[in-house]
Amino acid sequence: MSLDFLKNWFDLSYWFNSYPGPLAGVFLSFVWWFVILALVASLGLWGWRRFGRGDKLTEQIIGRVFSFTLTMAILVGVTLFFSQTETPVLGSRFWFLLWLVVGAIWLARLLVYLLRTVPKQKKQRASRQAQTKYLS
Repeated sequence: MSLDFLKNWFDLSYWFNSYPGPLAGVFLSFVWWFVILALVASLGLWGWRRFGRGDKLTEQIIGRVFSFTLTMAILVGVTLFFSQTETPVLGSRFWFLLWLVVGAIWLARLLVYLLRTVPKQKKQRASRQAQTKYLS
């Protein structure tokens, strides 16, 4: 497989051109698959949150992941639309770059929540249940 498509990623005119033209090739396929998978994941998470009977903490986790996947799918879909219709400025590639940065920051915050905050909340819940067990 040729890696010629990667040479544009290191060219500033590729990212900041006001009239870049529509996406094509591997990048277009990746973006479409991301949008489709994020929408399917959002739909699955919505169904799980809506019809699943989990505890409050699980619903909070699912809600956060749901909002992440749905927001990313919508943002990328709108960016892809403007890129494919060759809308000046709104169709620029730097919107994809901005989306990647925002998505990475949001994902990092989500992982911090899952790996730090959730275990603390579970520990606090267990200690509260142990205290109330003897009080009632």
